[in-house]
Amino acid sequence: MKHTIHRGADEVGGNCIEVTHGETRLVLDLGLPLFDKDRQAADTFRYRQMTVNALDDEGLLPEVAGLFDPDSDAVSDPVSDSLEDRPDAILLSHAHLDHTGLVDFSHPDIPIYATRGTSKMMLAGKLFAQQPELPRDRFRPLDPCTPVVIGGITVTAYGVDHSIHGAVGLLLEADGESLFYTGDLRMHGLHHLDMNRLIFDLRKKRIDTLLVEGTHFGLPTSDPRPELQVAADIDRLVAESDSLVLACLSPQHTDRLLAFYRAAITSGRTFCVDLYTAFVMQLVHSETDLPRPAIEHDVRVFLPKSVTKGGRLKRFAKLINAYAEDAISFPEITKDPDRYVCVFRESMLGMDFGGELPAGTLCLYGRWTGYLEEASWKPVQAALDAADGRLEVVHSTGHLLEEDVRRFVRTVNPKTIVPIHTFEPQRVAALATGALTSATVAEKAV
Repeated sequence: MKHTIHRGADEVGGNCIEVTHGETRLVLDLGLPLFDKDRQAADTFRYRQMTVNALDDEGLLPEVAGLFDPDSDAVSDPVSDSLEDRPDAILLSHAHLDHTGLVDFSHPDIPIYATRGTSKMMLAGKLFAQQPELPRDRFRPLDPCTPVVIGGITVTAYGVDHSIHGAVGLLLEADGESLFYTGDLRMHGLHHLDMNRLIFDLRKKRIDTLLVEGTHFGLPTSDPRPELQVAADIDRLVAESDSLVLACLSPQHTDRLLAFYRAAITSGRTFCVDLYTAFVMQLVHSETDLPRPAIEHDVRVFLPKSVTKGGRLKRFAKLINAYAEDAISFPEITKDPDRYVCVFRESMLGMDFGGELPAGTLCLYGRWTGYLEEASWKPVQAALDAADGRLEVVHSTGHLLEEDVRRFVRTVNPKTIVPIHTFEPQRVAALATGALTSATVAEKAV
């Protein structure tokens, strides 16, 4: 097998790897970059509004022959209408934009393999966050630990611990050769025991090539505390609060969502969720410990104006009708604020809370702290200050810590390591020099 890293060799995000064996070509992930050349957060929303040609003009499209729609004339490599000239499949490790952001620009005849969890997260992201969808006719399910043969390559997905539901690493095998792509993962999450089993299973397989993420090399390490500690901190902070608790998080991070739900129930509060969060809970309740959103589970749904105004009212009509009878209003929440833990987004401050928060509001921030520097957060911080409230960060990175990269690589003991999803691949490779026969720094063509 040969592999080419089209994006992600020396940047965080934008992953796109092409793997070939004989006549078989597979594309692993198809994402948008997270950062610009100055390592500042990229405007992925702007990217999502661009045309294929505009994306190509900015150098954002990987040059994989046949990957994009021939009608777009978007890539410099020849694009043919012939099915034989297209990749055999796109494989997705998880639903974050830096791994899926270009999927809906790809040729509609190329099948897309992903877990059912990733398919569900992409559906929720499409409905509520203008993210790419996974068309039903292109979707091919990847069941963890169940091999799938695509052309001359056997693909096996392995569930990994990351900050989103449905994430997997991908093992590719052909004619005695093996390649494992980690996607994004961590060893300090709730499923750390499963991760330990994974690396020992990979060691038994004697992996030839390990494509391993190195997100924190060249970027400040986000909060490294274990996810179990984050959950304990959420429990304690909710129990100590005598006012409204705001939960700032991505609902697709279902482990973190579960921590907020449990903290609310343990403290005798009702967990209030917006339509986006309610939809995610409905999608995953059979696969996680999260309940369906319902009064009997001490979960109430509120309907923010962001989904009930203008054209969005019609778009979400079925979902709104499903929860309208038992929905909770914002005046009800602010009347007795100490009874609730409420999922919160910046837009709710002005549209739903009238620009003011209840006295003593506690905001628990469970996202990447870089977002706190954005202009959209400034009014929220001002409202917290005016209410004599406070902000507490309850976050843990979804990526391998430096010491865990070392342990992962040494335990798996591949013949070759190829760093990806990192600004400093040389540092990742150097970390493994003493443990491996060879350490290969990712290049554009390998």
